[in-house]
Amino acid sequence: MSFGALKSYLMSQPTGVIKDKAHLEQLLMPAWDDLAGSGDGGMQSYKLKNRVEKPTWNPPVLSFQIERHGATVNSSIYAELQLWEIDCEKATASYDQYSSRRRQLYPKAPALKLWPVAHEIAESIRKGAADKRLKWLSPTAAKLLISEILPDSAAETRAGRRKRLYAILLQELAVEGWEKRPGAPIFERKPIEPEDAN
Repeated sequence: MSFGALKSYLMSQPTGVIKDKAHLEQLLMPAWDDLAGSGDGGMQSYKLKNRVEKPTWNPPVLSFQIERHGATVNSSIYAELQLWEIDCEKATASYDQYSSRRRQLYPKAPALKLWPVAHEIAESIRKGAADKRLKWLSPTAAKLLISEILPDSAAETRAGRRKRLYAILLQELAVEGWEKRPGAPIFERKPIEPEDAN
């Protein structure tokens, strides 16, 4: 009956934007689980509350936009904007994942100048010096403490900065025999091979 109440309400509405979003949500939420495809993309009825945007009725289809926050769990500053369509004749709910857009929720992290930071760390590694950004595993192996080097930022931003940091450190240290250990934030100095005596 939940879907029936939603359908009856929609059929009584003129074509176009539905202005009473609160009433629409009150009908849509209990009807959600009755719609085939409503669980796609991890969507659930409670996520509709106070989040339905631009509901438009074009019989027999109700379309609306909703802001999804799954990415923000991983520190992203963006939410996904999904466009959903409810077909009242087929009792289906669907969204096109390829037409989803992003909405910025928070300011971007300020730009970080990595060259000076990397140069300081490279100097500490060269000298074997104590540095809160390093953990010395041995006299020839230093682990970068990424949380001390890079401020809190979105996962994608942090990944990009880490990659650039590694590249700069390699450029600074490679000539002295330092290498990055694959898959770990550890820089190691290779043993110096004695030159062949002639």
